Amino acid sequence: MVRRFSREELSKKNNNIYALVRTLASRAVDISRGDTPLLLRPQSKNPATIALEEIMAGKINVGTDVEPDIRCRATQD
Repeated sequence: MVRRFSREELSKKNNNIYALVRTLASRAVDISRGDTPLLLRPQSKNPATIALEEIMAGKINVGTDVEPDIRCRATQD
């Protein structure tokens, strides 16, 4: 069974929930594209859950300097 993390536990990693979610999503995409998980035995096969486990285990640092997603950039005329 996969462990659930409280909001308090998540905020200990980083107060900026947006940066946390962006880091988690980016890592989940990497895992789904074939990147090897940083944990020896992840509790789940879901890439998002594995990414969350990695963040909570301290394998991934959550910074506030998250690059903007290319899909979110404004187009130039």
